[in-house]
Amino acid sequence: MFLTIEKLLDPGEVQRLQALAAGMHFVDGKETNPHTTVKNNQQADQASQASAEAS
Repeated sequence: MFLTIEKLLDPGEVQRLQALAAGMHFVDGKETNPHTTVKNNQQADQASQASAEAS
């Protein structure tokens, strides 16, 4: 389920986050919870500068 929140970010902020995501390194989501058998995703590498800036 997705909830849309109108006008949360202005167009410039959206553009900046898109640019950061395009250059971001992603890792296996199991790195943050290796004991789960159902987690199957990619997530931003928390050690990267782009991830820190996007947070």
